[in-house]
Amino acid sequence: MLKGHEQRLFDLLCFAANIGCRFPQLDINFDRLTGPSDPRRRFARGLKRIVGSALQGTTDREWAASGVPLARLLIRTLSQRNLTTRGPDGKYEPLGVLLASAPSGLALDCTVPAATIPRIAWKIVVQVYAALFPSGIARLHLDWIDQRHLALLAREAANGQRKGRAASGLRPGPAGRRLALDPRLLAAAGRALGKAVVPACEARYVYYTRPGDYFWPHPDDPEIAVNVFICLDHIVPRGCITRSAFLAYPPDGSVERYELTPGHAIAAETQGLMHAREAIKRGEQITLLVIARHLAKPTQLTKRRRQLR
Repeated sequence: MLKGHEQRLFDLLCFAANIGCRFPQLDINFDRLTGPSDPRRRFARGLKRIVGSALQGTTDREWAASGVPLARLLIRTLSQRNLTTRGPDGKYEPLGVLLASAPSGLALDCTVPAATIPRIAWKIVVQVYAALFPSGIARLHLDWIDQRHLALLAREAANGQRKGRAASGLRPGPAGRRLALDPRLLAAAGRALGKAVVPACEARYVYYTRPGDYFWPHPDDPEIAVNVFICLDHIVPRGCITRSAFLAYPPDGSVERYELTPGHAIAAETQGLMHAREAIKRGEQITLLVIARHLAKPTQLTKRRRQLR
């Protein structure tokens, strides 16, 4: 049974998740973070209501100390439940879904909370998912994708780019499908992450086309352990010093930026790694091909090693 600061921190996670799960999952733009309807205003009111009366006579150290047993309890509880497959009702485990939505409510603008209590709540949920699904991220060098191959992939994705952000989720054309099953890509992802991976037979385009298009911090579908993000096109306005980057949030509290140019890629265990996309600037456009991977089960890995002998 939770009590005191632990209960309030858990209530804050639930409140943040309620905000996050109500936000659209596709048409995500910074325009939604302006004006009277800015969800961050609602979060500030909820924060005051949940923890306001408990602030008197307490220290930041006491709140941080309360976060440790709460994180351990959540890890222990969720490790005993099946988070990676849907139940008979077609839905994932409720507490896991709840916590997966909390980071978006806590950091809707992709910025780790600066205030003490929201930052502790953020740290809890990031650490919980990192413990449940130990995750890594690494750059990939796809040397066999030359300019001709890249141009073909970009042409296949061009129709969706004209449609804009709402076209995200479209399946790739023939060249993209062949790349999704290419054993060289499979091997490169496995080497980069230090884990054996197998095809998940799922690939999709992701587009960022309007100024302010972005994606807030989140873990991915728990059925998919690894995603490979391949940049097919990245238009950058003249004079732009930095481009929109893929953001990763390790459990140590840092933020890692991965800028990708056409033909470059990263492999990330997004099942447990909180990640996001920085908002694009005016004149900037991004087209990505995202290819899913599963981690190889021990039986699969053993069979493959025998075949290689």
